[in-house]
Amino acid sequence: MFSTDALLDFAEQLAAPQDLLLRALASVLLILALVLLRWIAVRVTDRRVQDQALRYRLAKISTYVALVVGVLGLGRVWITGIDTLITILGLVAAGLVVANTDVIRNLAGGLYIAVRHPLRVGDRVEIDGRAGDVVGVGSLGFNLLEIQGWVDADQSTGRVLHVPNGLLLTHPLANFGAGFSWIWHEVVGPLTFDSDVARARRILADTLERHAPSLEADDPGRERDLLISYTRLAPATYVSADERGVRLAGRLRVDSRERRRVDSAIWADLLERLASEPAITLTYAAVRTELAGGVHLDGNGTAGAATPGQEGARGPGGQRSEGGGGGVG
Repeated sequence: MFSTDALLDFAEQLAAPQDLLLRALASVLLILALVLLRWIAVRVTDRRVQDQALRYRLAKISTYVALVVGVLGLGRVWITGIDTLITILGLVAAGLVVANTDVIRNLAGGLYIAVRHPLRVGDRVEIDGRAGDVVGVGSLGFNLLEIQGWVDADQSTGRVLHVPNGLLLTHPLANFGAGFSWIWHEVVGPLTFDSDVARARRILADTLERHAPSLEADDPGRERDLLISYTRLAPATYVSADERGVRLAGRLRVDSRERRRVDSAIWADLLERLASEPAITLTYAAVRTELAGGVHLDGNGTAGAATPGQEGARGPGGQRSEGGGGGVG
């Protein structure tokens, strides 16, 4: 790679005092620049990264990067034949990057976590359709104690999910507690059209007021630099209607880890109070089909034709069908 002519050229360049001085000055400036950049990187890491192990790894990486850049830079300054070596090393580095794309992406995601803090241990988050509580954060991935899954609520399944950090760079992350220390929850009750909607709305509003947690209205959560503003923070009720009946909805703030408990307490109270309200009827979807003169089973479980006494009113095709909303008052 380095021929005799290259060594002779290098010796001739060293013989020129002016050229030697310029090369020495360039070398000193390069070393000082690398030392300064590494010092800045370490200071920023110490301030922004809380994980001591991750700080150590990042400091080591910055040392290796500075060393490699320094060797290549000094070689470029002092050896004329270094261009070929740099080209070969560049091609090798490009091949390594292509072969380890996922690892590089995960490391970049780890750096994003260290600098921006989109999640921390103890946060409840959701990403790519998976939700859970963060129980560990590493340089390549983070761990979630899964919630939801086959559990039809925001409660733990007992499984631990291992999520690669690179997912943060390609999918939006929902943090349940970054904007505020609470989230919004809704309770929806369907009513029949002939129900006393005004009375039902007062009952729902009173129930929400009694079960709403005492959360501070001015608590902005961790992300204090986000522009989030609400004009109403107290529990509220809303009424709408569709072909199935009246839709009565209540909205209140709850702690993200107390949503199921609060929802259960509200519904237990509502059902108890509505049981003594004959003017209020909850609706539900119901379909009933009766076969008239069709197949029936005798006492032995054998299929046979219906007898005249068993035959009821026939609809089109010998089938009677009823459907629609049922009610519970």
